[in-house]
Amino acid sequence: MRATARVLVYSDDAGTREQVRLGAGGG
Repeated sequence: MRATARVLVYSDDAGTREQVRLGAGGG
């Protein structure tokens, strides 16, 4: 279960980083 949660967190972090890079300013 931890492995799955870790993947989800990593994916979310990557998505947020991409948004910030685009200048979305999601916070």
